[in-house]
Amino acid sequence: MASFISAVAKRGEGCTHHKSVSGIGACTASVFAHHVATVVVAGIQKQLGHTGSSLASSTQLGSWCLPAQSGCIISTASIASTIGKTSTHAYSASKHAVVELTKNAAVELGQFGIRVNCISPYGVATPLTTTVLGIKHEEIEKMMYSIANLKGVTLKAEDIANAALYLASDEGSANQGEPTLV
Repeated sequence: MASFISAVAKRGEGCTHHKSVSGIGACTASVFAHHVATVVVAGIQKQLGHTGSSLASSTQLGSWCLPAQSGCIISTASIASTIGKTSTHAYSASKHAVVELTKNAAVELGQFGIRVNCISPYGVATPLTTTVLGIKHEEIEKMMYSIANLKGVTLKAEDIANAALYLASDEGSANQGEPTLV
């Protein structure tokens, strides 16, 4: 693990994107700021949900990365884009859209050396999930742990941030256009 983190730190250039402004996004921005020279965080949150345009963000960031002929754009989808019955229809559809936009942007921007990926996290306690579900952070963690298939691990925002760091590292350089499930 130390090898890819040091490789990212040594590289210290390029652009990285994570779509959010709190919770997972804030944690990811913190982890990246520690290891990577340039971090761009874009996103919008409304009181009852997360909205924004991955297409616009990917296109804009692709243009920003284009002169360097390198970079990495990472968006957040959800396990709801892979497994049915995990959320509302609207939420699942929006996260499916993030995955499909990621695949298309990967094709369009890959020819310029720009990697585009997304992360599909399982349920994790964040300020947004506590607000939407109306239950405490600890209760969400217990609930997610009870139905998770991997025991012994309680998923945290930092786990998603570390997955994003891997995707942005040299070791993750062969990953392109596919969701990473965490």
